[in-house]
Amino acid sequence: GQAWLDREWGSQFLQADQAGWDWFSLHLESGEKLVLFQLRGQPADDPRDNFRYGRLISPDGGVVTLDPEQIGLNVVSETIVNGHRLPLRWEVDLPQISRRLELEALHPEQWMDVDFAYWEGVITINGSGPTSRGEGYMELTGYPLADPGS
Repeated sequence: GQAWLDREWGSQFLQADQAGWDWFSLHLESGEKLVLFQLRGQPADDPRDNFRYGRLISPDGGVVTLDPEQIGLNVVSETIVNGHRLPLRWEVDLPQISRRLELEALHPEQWMDVDFAYWEGVITINGSGPTSRGEGYMELTGYPLADPGS
C-alpha cells in the first residue's frame, strides 16, 4: 500500500504581514515528485507578492529548484468547508518545466479543527501526460470564516 509521512522539522508562527500558506506535495505518474508552496500576504496584498517555492525531483534523484517568478498558483474554485471558504481546486502553471497541472481535493471535508485549525488532505492531479497527472497532498492555513452573506 501507500502511506504519507508529514515530517515538520521546524514550525514557526507566520510573520505579522502573512495570512497563511498553501502547500502541495505531488507524486506524478512519471515517478517525479514536486513540492510547491506559497506564504500568502494579507488579503489586500497583491498575490504576486506571495513568497513561492518549488522543487521537482526526478525518479533518479535529480533536483530542479523552480524560479519563484515562474510558479503560477491560481485558484479555480472555492468551497465552503466548516464555515471557511477554501480554494480546493487550483491551476498550477510551471513554464520553466513545461507543466500545467489541475489540482482538486478528493474529499473536501478534511478540515482539522484543532488549536491551529487548517485543511489538509489528498488531491488529484490532472494534466496532459504522465508528467502532469498523479496524486498528492495539500495543506491550507489561514483562511478565516466565510462571510455568511456571501
